[in-house]
Amino acid sequence: MSGTYENWIVSSTRRYLVAGLLTVIPIWITWLIIDFLLSLSTKVGGPAAAWLAARVRPYVPSLSEWLEQTWFQSLMAVILLLVTL
Repeated sequence: MSGTYENWIVSSTRRYLVAGLLTVIPIWITWLIIDFLLSLSTKVGGPAAAWLAARVRPYVPSLSEWLEQTWFQSLMAVILLLVTL
């Protein structure tokens, strides 16, 4: 009886590990693709976002520091790229 129970535990553990890997791997691949696309869109739209921030600065000086933040320029780059698509 002990051998059958140990075999059941081993096969059950193996099944759960395979199921876990089959769940985690597609999520990880999706994350890599989204990360690549966002970094690419930031690089493509970054100059346009920097240009927009430089053009707005003389008219609204209180926003100049906020517009020069890298996270904001990355967000604007993604938004501008999505709008142009």
